[in-house]
Amino acid sequence: MTRRRKERASMRITRSAAQQIEIHIGNHRAERGAMLGEDSEGTICRVEVDHGARRNTVEYSPDTARLNQVIKAWKAEGIGFAGFVHSHPAGFRHPSSADVEYSE
Repeated sequence: MTRRRKERASMRITRSAAQQIEIHIGNHRAERGAMLGEDSEGTICRVEVDHGARRNTVEYSPDTARLNQVIKAWKAEGIGFAGFVHSHPAGFRHPSSADVEYSE
């Protein structure tokens, strides 16, 4: 059974989480990523930088073994898995076909 998330018109994120994304992803070359965690109100409050990802100049593949362990630890703290954030090379303004497929 696949759980479908409610569509959101907007996303709430803590200042700290946004800053972590900017520092660890936005200030580096493309195809860096992180996993996002949300609190009970749906606010993105955790960012787990994916240092073990397989990546190159056009592809990001998460380190699922390690990140699944983080998800378990988050669950014990009441933090839910909210998804991933990752960068694209300059000029990419929309999710790639692989990103769209993964999100479905």
